Amino acid sequence: MYSSNKTRHGGDTRICMRKVARPLATDGRFMHVVFRSTKAVGKKDFRYGENYRKICAILDSVGRQTDVEVKKFRNVGNHFHFLIRSREANSLRQFLKLLPQKVALLISGAKKGSPKGRFFDLTAFTRIVEWGRDYANVIRYIIKNGLEELGHSKAEVREFFRILRTDPANQKFYIEDMRYRGEPVPRPVWE
Repeated sequence: MYSSNKTRHGGDTRICMRKVARPLATDGRFMHVVFRSTKAVGKKDFRYGENYRKICAILDSVGRQTDVEVKKFRNVGNHFHFLIRSREANSLRQFLKLLPQKVALLISGAKKGSPKGRFFDLTAFTRIVEWGRDYANVIRYIIKNGLEELGHSKAEVREFFRILRTDPANQKFYIEDMRYRGEPVPRPVWE
């Protein structure tokens, strides 16, 4: 699923290596983004109480403010997955700067002028997603991650995707659901 270093950046991909510019997709391709925090446990969990709703509101406002389209969002408790797209590099940079900043301020309770240390473990992991099979695999990965976080076993998740792949009625429902939400329909993985 992961391609060369020219399309991904952040996370633990370049620890102890020289800095390089983050590759940004401004040509209509999507980017898979992951923010992770080991401090997001207990009351600081991203899904605890009102945190989930507030984070969704922050995501919506930052997306509109920076003109970044958020196609998929999965809150997994200690990390987020996004599938985003923008036509301008500065918009993507602003999104990747503002969103973790606002979430960290919300969850940690820090105020400007009284920092509480680093909240997110590493810089955001980003990867440019190619069209077709790569896009479908990222969507599946995000869905799989969310299902496992909800308590489904890996075997149950595999069975879910097997049924989705082999049953034409489920394939049709999956594609109709994507069209209803206005998402581009990738070439099916099962072909």
